[in-house]
Amino acid sequence: MSARALVITCFSLILNLVSGGNPEKYMVVFRDKDTAGFNPFSFFDSSAIERRIRTGFPLYCYEDMPVNMKYVSTVISIADSFTVISRWLNCIFVIANENQIRKISGLPFVKEIIPVKNKSH
Repeated sequence: MSARALVITCFSLILNLVSGGNPEKYMVVFRDKDTAGFNPFSFFDSSAIERRIRTGFPLYCYEDMPVNMKYVSTVISIADSFTVISRWLNCIFVIANENQIRKISGLPFVKEIIPVKNKSH
């Protein structure tokens, strides 16, 4: 299991515990990010830039790049609501019914949809 898959699994488990396992909650993972024009000097505050330089952490880290807001807007327009947007996981957590999830899963920029369920389901 890759580190990213492990983080997604752990994040889903944490959300399961917090959410009470509502079966209508889903994690919608996007295929790519909005990398065009990303400028860490305008995205991060100066102390974050200084800390990254001091520790040798890259300024242009893919995980830190923003989620594509066109993707987010499209998904939000279909779902009932959303709870969290994660740039590191490149996803949005939504509350949606089965028909809405079918529409969302057909979008070309959606990589996968993971139900957020209680462990007892």
